Amino acid sequence: MIAYVESSGLAMMALRQAGHLELQTRLLAFDEQVCQAVGIIELSSAAARWIRRTQPTPQYAQSVRESIEEIWRTTTKHAIDDAQIQRAAGLCERYQLRAYDALHLAAAESLMRIVSSKHMRWFGFDEMQNKAAVAIGLRNGMVV
Repeated sequence: MIAYVESSGLAMMALRQAGHLELQTRLLAFDEQVCQAVGIIELSSAAARWIRRTQPTPQYAQSVRESIEEIWRTTTKHAIDDAQIQRAAGLCERYQLRAYDALHLAAAESLMRIVSSKHMRWFGFDEMQNKAAVAIGLRNGMVV
């Protein structure tokens, strides 16, 4: 089974935000964790904003950076192609999504066509994005 984990889920784990333990527990049931290749940009941005806002000790900030590196190292990167970019543009318009949210959905949808929805679950944490995910046939991994 494959878990497509949208970058906000990866950030949730790296920053130890509310819900991270439940997400980590659910992901243990999967063989592979996948995110679209540019997810590292969102993950790094979220961490940088969090560090600026909370001003943790240098040691804790370093542990967050190391957590990001570990999470990203163990995540399979899904390459973006022109078809996914075009699909993401259409998803933005149809579901009023932010650009990267739509790009994650397009990547997950393209992966689902390869492995089937039976063998893949979507882990996203934005309400509008999750509604669009269900509408395009992705199965939510956080719902039992």
